[in-house]
Amino acid sequence: MALPGRYYRQYPVAKPLGSAEENLELELNRTVFLIIDAYGRGYGGETESKEVPELYRKWIRQNRDLVAERIVPARAAARRLGLPIVYLTNYLSPALGVRSELRNVSLRVDGIDPLEAWREPNDILSMSDIIAPAVGEFLIKKAAILGVLRDSP
Repeated sequence: MALPGRYYRQYPVAKPLGSAEENLELELNRTVFLIIDAYGRGYGGETESKEVPELYRKWIRQNRDLVAERIVPARAAARRLGLPIVYLTNYLSPALGVRSELRNVSLRVDGIDPLEAWREPNDILSMSDIIAPAVGEFLIKKAAILGVLRDSP
């Protein structure tokens, strides 16, 4: 079956290229609808938490329309087709240690220590009701690969 596909190009940072579309020839019985890193409170209009660093609140504000007007309707279409919905999201992995490169980059670039900011429960990695998984949908938590590489012997 030919399905329209859309992906987002958030580069270059100064002037992102935006979305691109292409038709994809897919076998529905071998296809899932994958939502990657759509975490954070505020996509559904929830009140911003002042406990969340400004960087994360800015990302929510910048992507609120994209989530509400593009991803949520696309997910609804995928549900109507009977596609499994799979969410891939970050979490505070035990592999993310004090010497991890991800932590060091986050501290240098953003001034945020994920070892503190990502400790659950938090409004950074939780999901807004508008985009949260429904019963029967899959949530896969992914580890910070840089943390695994740096902290390994």
